Amino acid sequence: MMEVPGTDWLDRPPNTPLADAPLKLEWQKVDTSVRHTFTHFHLELQIYRGAVGLGDPKLGTWITPDRFGEVAVPTLYRKVAKAVLGK
Repeated sequence: MMEVPGTDWLDRPPNTPLADAPLKLEWQKVDTSVRHTFTHFHLELQIYRGAVGLGDPKLGTWITPDRFGEVAVPTLYRKVAKAVLGK
């Protein structure tokens, strides 16, 4: 399954949210958070976005939201994409 880059999920927001960012980018906080409920717990994500080049395979496989139907993308990460796109 595909996922967006992220950090570990914690019980509370970290003091320095970008200290463990998965990539060194100029991150911008998205104005909205994402809430999702799993069977045994609730999750609220603070969302940040940044721009990357697509030529380096070490950065993973990148697809645009209009291509999500071609791959397996969990509901949680579909919500994240909508938040980043402001939808």
